[in-house]
Amino acid sequence: MAMKMRQTCLRALLAMLPCLASATTGAVADDCDAVTPKELASALASRYADWKPLRLSDLPEDDQALWLKVHGTGCPGLARGNFTGTHGLQFGVLLWQEEPRRQLQLLFAEQDATGHYRFTRILYQRVDRLSVVFVSPPGHYRRHDHRGAPVHVTSDAIIMETIEAGTTAFYMTRGKFRTIAISD
Repeated sequence: MAMKMRQTCLRALLAMLPCLASATTGAVADDCDAVTPKELASALASRYADWKPLRLSDLPEDDQALWLKVHGTGCPGLARGNFTGTHGLQFGVLLWQEEPRRQLQLLFAEQDATGHYRFTRILYQRVDRLSVVFVSPPGHYRRHDHRGAPVHVTSDAIIMETIEAGTTAFYMTRGKFRTIAISD
C-alpha cells in the first residue's frame, strides 16, 4: 500500500513539473535593479532614452529558463568586471530596441573620478534574437573553429551569447576592445 501511495504521489509530482517550471520562469524577477548602480541607471536613461537595458523578462521563456539554470539569478543585460586592468566600476551593458527593427548595442561603461559614467560602444547590430552578457575571467580563449593560436586575455572579458546560437568574447588589449567568436 505504501509503495502504491508513493508511486501515485510521484506521478502527480511529475505531472505538475511542467506547470511549476513555467510558473517559476514567468514569476522569477531578474536582479537588474539590485545590481545596477543608480548613477549608471540614471546615465543610461539620460543618454540612451530610446533604448532599454536588457532584462530577463525581455527574453523568450526558454531562454529565460536556460539563463536561470546556468546563472541562477543576475541581470542578463549587465556584466560587471575589471575589463581594462584598472580599478573602478566597469560594466558591459546590453541595450536593445524593438522598433523600427530589433537591434542591440553593447556598451562599455566606466565610472570616472568625478563619479560620472563614460560610455564606449563596442557593438551595434540588427538581430533576430536577443543576446545576453556576462563576465568571464582572464585566461586563454580559442576561436570556435580552432583556427589560429589561442588569445591570452589578461583582464575579464565580456561574453555576449545568443543562447544556443553563438558566443563572442569581447576583451580589452592595447586600449581597444577586440572580439573572438568562441562558439557558433
